[in-house]
Amino acid sequence: MWTGMDIRPQTSRILHGVTQFDIIDRVPDNAQIVSVEVEFTGRSALYLTPQASGTWSLNLLSSNVDTLWAKSGFGYWHIHNTRVDASIPPALTNADLEVGRPNIFRFDEAQIALVQQRLASTGKLSFRLDGTTTTPFTRQIFNWSGWSPPILRIVYVQRPG
Repeated sequence: MWTGMDIRPQTSRILHGVTQFDIIDRVPDNAQIVSVEVEFTGRSALYLTPQASGTWSLNLLSSNVDTLWAKSGFGYWHIHNTRVDASIPPALTNADLEVGRPNIFRFDEAQIALVQQRLASTGKLSFRLDGTTTTPFTRQIFNWSGWSPPILRIVYVQRPG
């Protein structure tokens, strides 16, 4: 999942890392979600400029993309232009990015409520990793999860009934 910006070509390129999780089969309908976190492990810093001051974030995308994800014609511009429902902390800097290092994003209470809503509606969570989009350097790109896929952890309790 290459994420960041490359300004070497004539037209700058913004790269988004994307992933989607199906939660409907993992969490029962009567669950009360207690905590949620997503983990990405660093894979390659080949195009990361260490002296640059990059910022990296994990964003929960609008539920509108949840059902469009696998449809024909769905692509980069849909992901790029989709509304963000929540930015999941922490925001990362270059100092947080290392090959083999897991980066864990933990949801706050309001964001957990969004996951609870998705469980009752689309049953999916769609995420976009965003990197720095302005840089004085030619490339500022990091790669996550090449050998280990993103991990979604949801802790819940089952409500009676």
